[in-house]
Amino acid sequence: MKTGRRRPPRPVRRDQAKGEPRISISHFKAHLSRSLQGVRLDGPLIITHRGRPIARVVPFTMRVGRLVVSPAPKTWAGVAPLIAKLKPLKLKTDPVKLLLEMRKDRF
Repeated sequence: MKTGRRRPPRPVRRDQAKGEPRISISHFKAHLSRSLQGVRLDGPLIITHRGRPIARVVPFTMRVGRLVVSPAPKTWAGVAPLIAKLKPLKLKTDPVKLLLEMRKDRF
């Protein structure tokens, strides 16, 4: 019968390069809330699968004014000069033949 005492959290390894904590994906899934709270308080966390990094969880920050979105041209006249600057690709093989050859192997 359990005595009601909680097990201490499993120690988290540090990434050698950046000193960021690493945990396995199974431990992350089992302790999701605690892990996300740690990310919020302590910073980024690297998730590993069989010892290899697969994801990096970083705290969310609201950054205002850093993203610049240019309006898209609404007419073909606005796009045509941009397309005219593009140089055509010079390929050694026909892209259609290559695509058909790749699809032939699938079916």
